[in-house]
Amino acid sequence: MNIHDCQREMRSAFLGGFAGQLVSGLIWLVAAALATWLSPAAGMAALFFGSMGIFPLAQGVARLMGRPGIDCYCLLGALPGSAEGKECFKTWGAVRRKAGAGWFT
Repeated sequence: MNIHDCQREMRSAFLGGFAGQLVSGLIWLVAAALATWLSPAAGMAALFFGSMGIFPLAQGVARLMGRPGIDCYCLLGALPGSAEGKECFKTWGAVRRKAGAGWFT
């Protein structure tokens, strides 16, 4: 797998960035509403805590829309045949076992 295949896989898995932009936009919308109707501190808290969920929520949205999300194939440029790729697969397997494989499969 070369870098172009990797980028194509990422674009396909995340719908060209649509899922992440949708989730990010909704978080900003919620933060703006809270800042307007409650307090600026509530809006900042929504941005702070909401930003922690952008990637997992985007992955969930992509999966709900029929895309595979991403496991480890192109994470941080680690290609499967490289030493970094092997370490990534080993680490990701441990994460899947500890977190419950149902969410990630």
